[in-house]
Amino acid sequence: MPNSVHCSDPCSSGNVEPSNADKTVTTMLIDAGKLFDVKVIDHVILGSSKGGYFSFYESCLM
Repeated sequence: MPNSVHCSDPCSSGNVEPSNADKTVTTMLIDAGKLFDVKVIDHVILGSSKGGYFSFYESCLM
């Protein structure tokens, strides 16, 4: 079993700013990981153009 995971989420709209749902899912992933002693390293939303992305870790939301 992995000790850590990195989650990514493709966003076809191109808007990489996290929605409330994205924030909720990130919290749920972190909480679920704790049950299995797996650390969620980051949740990245990938944009559809020119390498745009949003990192919860880089934005200090982890």
